[in-house]
Amino acid sequence: MKTKYELIADALRQKIMDHDYEVGDQLPQETVLGKAYNASRITIRRALDELQTDGLIYKIQGAGTFVKNNELPDEGPLPLDLIPLDTVTIEAVDFAVVKAPSFLKPLLNVNDYDFVYEIKRRFSQAGQPVAFNHIWMPIKLIQGMRLDVIKGSLYDFISNDLDLSPESAKRQYTVIEASQDEAEQLNVAAETPLLRVKQQTYLSEGRMFEYAHIDIVTARYQLEQTLA
Repeated sequence: MKTKYELIADALRQKIMDHDYEVGDQLPQETVLGKAYNASRITIRRALDELQTDGLIYKIQGAGTFVKNNELPDEGPLPLDLIPLDTVTIEAVDFAVVKAPSFLKPLLNVNDYDFVYEIKRRFSQAGQPVAFNHIWMPIKLIQGMRLDVIKGSLYDFISNDLDLSPESAKRQYTVIEASQDEAEQLNVAAETPLLRVKQQTYLSEGRMFEYAHIDIVTARYQLEQTLA
């Protein structure tokens, strides 16, 4: 016969599996869960510990408990930097602190009062622009970003300076037509086909810390990836 904390863990696990709680959602506070399941705070904490052990949730001290992403690629790790940085020159086009766009708030777990870094970079090769990179990261998680950092690997900075662990990414590949702004940044005609790669990047505990897309002029740069 299962204990009460195991039954509560099963109930919460089912809610996660049924998408009542989506990836990145914050679970109710322990006191709220205690009232909902008529259980002590210790019992609720044991149930949450079990879910954390199962890799379904993660905890951030002082912030709460969140649903972990469990749909990361399983074909083997890919480099988080889509384009090998030793093959291009990186130019910082824009670096600003802004309120998060509405579509990003649930993804990056930010609210109306939180700020994000908005970073725009241009990659060039042999003197020609080959890609344009647009990045958003939450300031409350990624602190101390500097202009010199964005001219290299952001993930090296996050690992070495912030002692965080960037681990996995989801990517979506589409073809778009260059807008006027993208055309100017990449020195191509408007409506030129570009390969757009959207990337959502996660820390080892499953928290998403970056939303980005990079637009590539495929006539100038051939993207190659090897799966492990």
